[in-house]
Amino acid sequence: ARRYLVRRQQGRRTVVARRIEYRLDGKGVPGWTKTVAKSGAVPRTEIDVLRLRQPPAEIRRILELVKKAPALYLGRRRFVDDELAAYSASWLNPAFVPDLEKQLGAAGTLNAALRRCNLKPKRGLLRCQLAVAPPDLAQRFESHDRPLVFDLTIHLLSGKRHFGVTTTWLRADMFNVVFEMRNSGD
Repeated sequence: ARRYLVRRQQGRRTVVARRIEYRLDGKGVPGWTKTVAKSGAVPRTEIDVLRLRQPPAEIRRILELVKKAPALYLGRRRFVDDELAAYSASWLNPAFVPDLEKQLGAAGTLNAALRRCNLKPKRGLLRCQLAVAPPDLAQRFESHDRPLVFDLTIHLLSGKRHFGVTTTWLRADMFNVVFEMRNSGD
């Protein structure tokens, strides 16, 4: 289990672990649904929360929101073959995503909803680090301990303006994050 060859979960049997390759490159915004489906697994997303909230100061600065202006917070549980595998938290500038709730639908696919809002998101910052899950995230993963996760943060741009920041925590026992960067001369 420590080497991610098998996965044990309380109240369930031990299963052979299959880790999905989550490939990051120098180009676009990785899509959860496409990445998981491409691996041969079945992706599913559930919207946990979608509401206006006061964002942290750093998010307000990135999204260029005035003080006390709310941002749209979207929390999503991500499943692979019906097993909770990741959690995504997105902060979005509401001016860029009117009617997001209607655009998201039951599937909660943010990339498709953004296209329906006439946005073609480009990736600004991309940061990934291996981390111990914070206590509130461990609870969302229904874990008694704090598992290792890949903490993947992406800034979303429309033109030159940031309109969103998404952090996805991928369970390290279910995903293998691969960075693949090419020199532009290749």
